[in-house]
Amino acid sequence: MDKDTEHQSLVNEVAVRVIEMLEANKATEALAQLELAAVYRTALEGIYIRYPFLNADSPEVNQVALAEAVSLTQSLIAEGTANTEALLIAVGRIGPKYDSAALH
Repeated sequence: MDKDTEHQSLVNEVAVRVIEMLEANKATEALAQLELAAVYRTALEGIYIRYPFLNADSPEVNQVALAEAVSLTQSLIAEGTANTEALLIAVGRIGPKYDSAALH
């Protein structure tokens, strides 16, 4: 094998390894995104149990409270807060404000 062929072979081998590493990173990132989505869904399910008026699909929905919670969540996310954390902060502020169950 001459030097050019040997060099090209080495370049090809490195390229294949880099591609494999990138694919592994993509798979890891996808798994992390799935895990974050599961945590978010779990948090949302808990919120709907505690504050059913924040569930748009509930007959108890309070559109004003829901709009406030969504708006605050979006603002916190825009400021750099992680999605689930922003959701929990917003609900922690907005939920009690509209919770008639707490008044009984």
